[in-house]
Amino acid sequence: MKKCKYCGKNIIGRVGQAAYCSDKCKRDYRHKAYLDQRGYQAPLATATKGAINEYVVVIDLLKRGYLVFRACSPACKCDLVVFKNGKSLRVEVTTGVLGKKLYYTPHNKINFDLMAVVTGCSCITYFPEVV
Repeated sequence: MKKCKYCGKNIIGRVGQAAYCSDKCKRDYRHKAYLDQRGYQAPLATATKGAINEYVVVIDLLKRGYLVFRACSPACKCDLVVFKNGKSLRVEVTTGVLGKKLYYTPHNKINFDLMAVVTGCSCITYFPEVV
């Protein structure tokens, strides 16, 4: 008798080359693999993932020569404020998924000047592009 790849239980009543005992185990196994591939250890709270991604963007912008300030409150309208060459920009950081195209939750454009979409562990796409 075959064992489930995720939970190790016997696979009963499933036909063919079934590798999971249920659709839930199949989803959970793939979700864990998705997180592992991106460097996250499951389970990770959404707010924690967001904070990690904010720091990924902070590090990238510091390397590009920006002065970076992070919001103290999670209720702020933007996540970061950056300065370079006498200009300031409000930055919104969000988590995205890169498939055939980039997927992310849209935000109100009136609250930021620069959107940073973080996919994977450290891949960042800026809208508009950052120099």
